[in-house]
Amino acid sequence: AQVRLDRPVAAARGDRLVIRRVSPIVTIGGGWVVDPTPRRHKRKRRERHLGLLTALRDRGAPLVERIAALLADAEPVALSRADLARRMAEPPEAIKDAFTALADDGRALLLDDGTAVDAGVLERYGPRMAQEVATYHDAYPLRIGAPRNQLRSSLPGEVPRPLFERVLQRVLDDHALEEVGGKVRRRGFEPSPSE
Repeated sequence: AQVRLDRPVAAARGDRLVIRRVSPIVTIGGGWVVDPTPRRHKRKRRERHLGLLTALRDRGAPLVERIAALLADAEPVALSRADLARRMAEPPEAIKDAFTALADDGRALLLDDGTAVDAGVLERYGPRMAQEVATYHDAYPLRIGAPRNQLRSSLPGEVPRPLFERVLQRVLDDHALEEVGGKVRRRGFEPSPSE
Protein backbone atom coordinates (compact mmCIF):
# COMPACT_ATOMS: atom_id res chain seq x y z
CA ALA A 1 0.00 0.00 0.00
CA GLN A 2 1.12 3.53 -0.60
CA VAL A 3 0.91 5.59 2.59
CA ARG A 4 0.50 9.35 2.46
CA LEU A 5 1.39 11.26 5.62
CA ASP A 6 0.40 14.71 6.89
CA ARG A 7 4.05 15.71 7.23
CA PRO A 8 7.41 14.34 6.05
CA VAL A 9 9.23 11.70 8.08
CA ALA A 10 12.72 10.26 7.75
CA ALA A 11 12.50 6.74 6.35
CA ALA A 12 14.81 4.42 4.45
CA ARG A 13 14.18 1.24 2.52
CA GLY A 14 13.82 -1.63 4.96
CA ASP A 15 12.69 0.47 7.94
CA ARG A 16 9.84 -1.09 9.89
CA LEU A 17 6.64 0.84 10.50
CA VAL A 18 3.47 0.61 12.58
CA ILE A 19 0.25 2.42 11.67
CA ARG A 20 -1.95 3.42 14.58
CA ARG A 21 -5.12 5.40 15.00
CA VAL A 22 -4.77 8.19 17.54
CA SER A 23 -8.21 8.08 19.14
CA PRO A 24 -9.07 5.53 20.28
CA ILE A 25 -5.55 4.10 20.25
CA VAL A 26 -5.72 1.11 17.93
CA THR A 27 -2.97 -0.56 15.91
CA ILE A 28 -4.15 -0.80 12.31
CA GLY A 29 -1.19 -2.62 10.82
CA GLY A 30 2.51 -2.72 10.21
CA GLY A 31 5.11 -3.48 7.62
CA TRP A 32 8.38 -2.23 6.23
CA VAL A 33 9.33 0.55 3.83
CA VAL A 34 9.72 -0.76 0.30
CA ASP A 35 10.29 2.59 -1.44
CA PRO A 36 10.73 5.75 0.66
CA THR A 37 10.27 8.15 -2.29
CA PRO A 38 7.77 6.61 -4.70
CA ARG A 39 5.95 8.36 -7.48
CA ARG A 40 2.27 8.85 -6.88
CA HIS A 41 0.51 5.72 -8.07
CA LYS A 42 -2.21 6.27 -10.65
CA ARG A 43 -5.00 3.78 -11.22
CA LYS A 44 -4.40 3.48 -14.95
CA ARG A 45 -0.81 2.35 -14.26
CA ARG A 46 -1.83 -0.24 -11.67
CA GLU A 47 -0.20 -3.24 -13.38
CA ARG A 48 3.09 -1.40 -13.75
CA HIS A 49 3.07 -0.43 -10.07
CA LEU A 50 2.25 -3.97 -8.96
CA GLY A 51 5.29 -5.20 -10.91
CA LEU A 52 7.43 -2.55 -9.27
CA LEU A 53 6.21 -3.40 -5.77
CA THR A 54 6.74 -7.11 -6.40
CA ALA A 55 10.36 -6.48 -7.44
CA LEU A 56 11.06 -4.12 -4.55
CA ARG A 57 9.30 -6.23 -1.91
CA ASP A 58 11.54 -9.24 -2.49
CA ARG A 59 14.49 -8.57 -0.17
CA GLY A 60 16.50 -11.28 -1.92
CA ALA A 61 15.97 -9.89 -5.42
CA PRO A 62 19.17 -8.81 -7.17
CA LEU A 63 19.83 -5.08 -7.14
CA VAL A 64 19.87 -5.08 -10.95
CA GLU A 65 16.27 -6.35 -11.05
CA ARG A 66 15.06 -3.84 -8.48
CA ILE A 67 16.67 -0.97 -10.41
CA ALA A 68 15.25 -2.29 -13.70
CA ALA A 69 11.78 -2.18 -12.13
CA LEU A 70 12.33 1.40 -10.91
CA LEU A 71 13.54 2.51 -14.35
CA ALA A 72 10.53 0.89 -16.03
CA ASP A 73 8.18 2.60 -13.59
CA ALA A 74 9.82 6.01 -14.03
CA GLU A 75 10.09 5.90 -17.83
CA PRO A 76 10.43 8.28 -19.62
CA VAL A 77 12.05 10.05 -16.68
CA ALA A 78 15.75 9.27 -16.23
CA LEU A 79 16.97 8.37 -12.74
CA SER A 80 20.35 9.37 -11.30
CA ARG A 81 22.78 7.11 -9.47
CA ALA A 82 22.78 9.40 -6.43
CA ASP A 83 18.99 9.42 -6.13
CA LEU A 84 18.80 5.65 -6.51
CA ALA A 85 21.57 5.13 -3.96
CA ARG A 86 19.53 7.09 -1.39
CA ARG A 87 16.25 5.52 -2.42
CA MET A 88 17.57 1.94 -2.39
CA ALA A 89 19.92 2.38 0.61
CA GLU A 90 22.78 1.04 -1.52
CA PRO A 91 26.29 2.41 -2.19
CA PRO A 92 26.65 4.53 -5.35
CA GLU A 93 29.21 2.09 -6.81
CA ALA A 94 26.66 -0.73 -6.61
CA ILE A 95 24.15 1.44 -8.48
CA LYS A 96 26.78 2.27 -11.10
CA ASP A 97 27.53 -1.45 -11.59
CA ALA A 98 23.81 -2.19 -11.91
CA PHE A 99 23.41 0.60 -14.51
CA THR A 100 26.29 -0.88 -16.50
CA ALA A 101 24.82 -4.40 -16.31
CA LEU A 102 21.41 -3.15 -17.46
CA ALA A 103 22.96 -1.19 -20.33
CA ASP A 104 25.04 -4.22 -21.40
CA ASP A 105 21.83 -6.28 -21.35
CA GLY A 106 20.03 -3.72 -23.52
CA ARG A 107 17.51 -2.98 -20.76
CA ALA A 108 18.64 0.59 -19.99
CA LEU A 109 20.18 3.57 -21.74
CA LEU A 110 22.99 5.39 -19.97
CA LEU A 111 22.81 9.09 -20.64
CA ASP A 112 25.70 11.55 -20.79
CA ASP A 113 24.59 13.28 -17.58
CA GLY A 114 25.11 10.10 -15.50
CA THR A 115 21.46 9.11 -15.42
CA ALA A 116 19.76 6.04 -16.87
CA VAL A 117 16.37 5.41 -18.43
CA ASP A 118 14.46 2.26 -19.34
CA ALA A 119 15.36 1.11 -22.87
CA GLY A 120 11.65 0.82 -23.69
CA VAL A 121 11.74 4.54 -24.37
CA LEU A 122 13.36 3.71 -27.73
CA GLU A 123 10.37 1.62 -28.77
CA ARG A 124 7.99 4.44 -27.92
CA TYR A 125 9.93 7.47 -29.12
CA GLY A 126 11.98 6.10 -32.02
CA PRO A 127 9.15 5.29 -34.44
CA ARG A 128 7.35 8.50 -33.42
CA MET A 129 10.40 10.58 -34.38
CA ALA A 130 10.81 8.70 -37.68
CA GLN A 131 7.12 9.30 -38.46
CA GLU A 132 7.52 12.98 -37.61
CA VAL A 133 10.34 13.25 -40.17
CA ALA A 134 8.20 11.53 -42.83
CA THR A 135 5.27 13.86 -42.06
CA TYR A 136 7.60 16.86 -42.25
CA HIS A 137 8.88 15.78 -45.70
CA ASP A 138 5.29 15.42 -46.94
CA ALA A 139 4.29 18.84 -45.61
CA TYR A 140 7.48 20.68 -46.66
CA PRO A 141 9.00 18.93 -49.69
CA LEU A 142 11.30 21.91 -50.46
CA ARG A 143 12.96 21.90 -47.04
CA ILE A 144 15.97 19.74 -46.31
CA GLY A 145 14.60 18.18 -43.12
CA ALA A 146 12.83 18.55 -39.80
CA PRO A 147 14.48 20.83 -37.21
CA ARG A 148 15.78 19.03 -34.11
CA ASN A 149 13.69 21.19 -31.78
CA GLN A 150 10.53 20.26 -33.67
CA LEU A 151 11.34 16.57 -33.25
CA ARG A 152 11.93 17.07 -29.55
CA SER A 153 8.66 18.96 -29.10
CA SER A 154 6.76 16.22 -30.97
CA LEU A 155 7.47 13.80 -28.12
CA PRO A 156 4.99 13.60 -25.24
CA GLY A 157 5.85 15.43 -22.05
CA GLU A 158 9.05 17.30 -21.31
CA VAL A 159 11.88 15.16 -22.70
CA PRO A 160 15.26 16.10 -21.17
CA ARG A 161 17.95 17.00 -23.69
CA PRO A 162 20.31 14.11 -22.80
CA LEU A 163 17.47 11.63 -23.36
CA PHE A 164 16.45 13.29 -26.63
CA GLU A 165 20.05 13.21 -27.89
CA ARG A 166 20.42 9.51 -27.08
CA VAL A 167 17.09 8.56 -28.68
CA LEU A 168 17.85 10.70 -31.73
CA GLN A 169 21.21 8.95 -32.18
CA ARG A 170 19.50 5.56 -32.07
CA VAL A 171 16.79 6.75 -34.48
CA LEU A 172 19.46 7.95 -36.91
CA ASP A 173 21.07 4.51 -36.76
CA ASP A 174 17.91 2.38 -36.88
CA HIS A 175 15.46 4.27 -39.10
CA ALA A 176 17.52 5.22 -42.17
CA LEU A 177 17.67 8.87 -41.19
CA GLU A 178 20.54 11.34 -41.24
CA GLU A 179 21.28 14.74 -39.77
CA VAL A 180 22.43 17.59 -41.98
CA GLY A 181 23.04 21.04 -40.51
CA GLY A 182 20.79 20.52 -37.49
CA LYS A 183 17.98 19.09 -39.63
CA VAL A 184 16.93 15.45 -39.66
CA ARG A 185 15.88 13.84 -42.94
CA ARG A 186 15.44 10.45 -44.58
CA ARG A 187 18.80 9.19 -45.80
CA GLY A 188 19.35 10.47 -49.34
CA PHE A 189 16.32 12.79 -49.31
CA GLU A 190 16.61 15.71 -51.70
CA PRO A 191 14.17 18.66 -51.60
CA SER A 192 11.92 18.76 -54.65
CA PRO A 193 8.56 20.36 -55.51
CA SER A 194 5.55 18.15 -54.87
CA GLU A 195 3.36 17.20 -57.78
